[in-house]
Amino acid sequence: MKNYHINIFYSEEDNGYIADIPDLKYCSAFGLTEEEALREVLQAKAAWLDAAKMEGKPIPELRYRLAILGDSFMISGCAAIAFFIEVAIAFGTKVIFRLFDCG
Repeated sequence: MKNYHINIFYSEEDNGYIADIPDLKYCSAFGLTEEEALREVLQAKAAWLDAAKMEGKPIPELRYRLAILGDSFMISGCAAIAFFIEVAIAFGTKVIFRLFDCG
């Protein structure tokens, strides 16, 4: 399964987080937390791709990439880091951590 770029942002209107995949038209999900929104959009992505395959529609190529810091980004909080590791393992993604002392 391709590693499509995922946007996650807080929506005051919805009082929660929205996650979307720009490469997959209309593929988005809602969650009360960032982790929940990510979990939901990963399920939506799998369903989107399965439906496209069943209908014989083309699977989009990757177009969007994280622009900040190339292929890396920062996360904080033990729960967020633990969840990120679970997702990375599930998708067979290589994870490199750099720890910073901000104190």
